[in-house]
Amino acid sequence: MTTEPDPAAESQPEQVEQPQDAEEVATAETATEEAGPSVEDLQEQLAAARADVGDMRDRWQRSAADFSNYRRRQQFDQEEVAKYAALPALTDLLPILDNFERAFEALPGELRQLTWIQGIFQIGQLLLQTLLRQGAQPIDALNQPFDPRYHEAVTHEEGEGTNTVLEVFQTGYTLHERVLRPALVKVGPAPKDEEQQSEGSDASQDDSATSDPAADTASAADQAVPPTD
Repeated sequence: MTTEPDPAAESQPEQVEQPQDAEEVATAETATEEAGPSVEDLQEQLAAARADVGDMRDRWQRSAADFSNYRRRQQFDQEEVAKYAALPALTDLLPILDNFERAFEALPGELRQLTWIQGIFQIGQLLLQTLLRQGAQPIDALNQPFDPRYHEAVTHEEGEGTNTVLEVFQTGYTLHERVLRPALVKVGPAPKDEEQQSEGSDASQDDSATSDPAADTASAADQAVPPTD
């Protein structure tokens, strides 16, 4: 006896496999993420980190150089302040020393020998020594070539020749490398006798430089040999 196929069963469509539920999909995605980034991503992150390190190193080096320069400037400024701290006080003391000098220059010779005059003179010398201890130095101007950095010309004598300090009206002073005040001077050509002396010394040096060594040796030998009887 043969069985005939069930028409109802043949009419039913084939069942399609249903997709996984949401929990299984999430589990699969989590597993993929836990596997880690790719090699390309890691290389990009490494390159970015190296660039950040290089930038921070450059900034640190610049900051260190700036701080070193700042320390040097601060040290230099402090040394300059200490070096010239006495400048205002010394500038105020100079007119007092000038008055001492003018007073003694105006004194008659017979009064300079008095004891109390000598005492006042010693006070002026103590004031000068105080200036010297603080670093002040008088400017040597008399008979020196005129230098506008250290000399201030009050009068000028016309003539030909090198401008020379002929007279000092007020002594100038320096403090280390700075000029406290320039010397007030009279400027003019050097006196003739000084020019002749300088020319004579130059000529003698030239003659000695160009003299004949053989002649000098013979002359010295003649002087060394004693006369015979």
